[in-house]
Amino acid sequence: MGGMRVKFNKQVTVDFLDNQEEHGRDKTFYHNQIVEVERMEETVRGFVDLIFENGDAAIGIPKQGLTVL
Repeated sequence: MGGMRVKFNKQVTVDFLDNQEEHGRDKTFYHNQIVEVERMEETVRGFVDLIFENGDAAIGIPKQGLTVL
């Protein structure tokens, strides 16, 4: 099954977990930026994690800040 594309409706800085590193880091996604992800998981009400194909994850993104394309 293929991934999905999501577009950011506003600039947001989130915790980014690289599957190659022990520690997360901040990563900023910009207004109108489009990324391809393997899946999106709702964790807390109104927030989602984006899971990338290589296992990286962007954590705690406000759901209203995204549009699924």
